[in-house]
Amino acid sequence: MAQRRPAEQGRAWGELNLLNVGRTLPPGLDGAQIGAATPIHDLNGEELYLRFPLRKGSVGAGAADVATHPALGAVLLAVSQSPWNERELLAQARKAAARQLRRREPDTVRFVAYSYPKLAVQFLAKGEELALLELGTWLPVPPRSERKADEPPSDFERWSFLEEQPSAVRRRNVARFRKRVDSLD
Repeated sequence: MAQRRPAEQGRAWGELNLLNVGRTLPPGLDGAQIGAATPIHDLNGEELYLRFPLRKGSVGAGAADVATHPALGAVLLAVSQSPWNERELLAQARKAAARQLRRREPDTVRFVAYSYPKLAVQFLAKGEELALLELGTWLPVPPRSERKADEPPSDFERWSFLEEQPSAVRRRNVARFRKRVDSLD
């Protein structure tokens, strides 16, 4: 699942270097290398951003989230000193999902922002969800709840960031994102 994405990796590098020059990057990340990206999807299936592991030698030092969907409004979304190991997380997710999958074999396994920025691992077969497990706790994410049309989603509920975003906010975010990408590219 990890991918080499040169354009986004270059943007991550540019943004992280600006933080470093401004002395706002945590010292533990100084000199870290950017690894292969993990795509993070919205519940509707669209890619939202890439999580790049940051490594110092062979040791995980943190992660950087770089937007690929302009509706997020910024290029660099977050920097963390928590190591990111995609393979290890997917192995844990598969083990936790074994009971739910009941011998059904998923054809797609992906990371999903089920309640942005909360993450889960989603198992799909022919586009049908077999399981959605919250990252780390490995608890099943409950199905979408019914809400009034004007009621915002709660913090711990399944919802699509892209589908819930008001159109005026999306237009503003897209313009801001494109302007920043142009300045970095």
